[in-house]
Amino acid sequence: MLAVRTVNEVFFSETNAPPDRRFRRAYEMADQSIYERSRRDGEEIQMGTTCTALAIIGDAYWVAHVGDSRAYHVTPAAVLKLTTDHTFVSQLVRDGIISEQQAQNDSRRHSLTQALGIGAPFTPEIFSMPEPNRGDRIILCSDGLGEITADEIGSISRTNDVESSCRIFVELANERGGADNSTVIALEILR
Repeated sequence: MLAVRTVNEVFFSETNAPPDRRFRRAYEMADQSIYERSRRDGEEIQMGTTCTALAIIGDAYWVAHVGDSRAYHVTPAAVLKLTTDHTFVSQLVRDGIISEQQAQNDSRRHSLTQALGIGAPFTPEIFSMPEPNRGDRIILCSDGLGEITADEIGSISRTNDVESSCRIFVELANERGGADNSTVIALEILR
């Protein structure tokens, strides 16, 4: 909650700066707030989080991302994974060391290379995505939905309303083990 609150407050307090700069500052402040909270009162509590955010400013859609939470753009014809997982195993796949299929079963697949609040450097992905069309959906989800494929996300999104889709995603993640938290936000473009 601290990351969400901080990113929201900082992003919307600096309205004169470009969105990418606002997101960068918001993520830096969230990182600092989490790290300081974990060191409060002389106790060291292990804290950290991933964070994927969406801001709609006029006709521009901006995404900011650190960690292995994800953002998807679902169209009638395709599902586009907008973010890159910041995990050890994802880096192995990008480097061509292991395949996507091997990554799905690798015990290190949730080992993060970037997160907020852990006292390590990070570089958030911040980008403007193509403007979605009417009926498209944007899905933001935590790593608990990592066991659900992009094809399944597309199929569920296309055949259910937004609220039902979110419920089905969480139920499906839980059926498949529910090893991590499952949080979903879905947005349908109506204009």
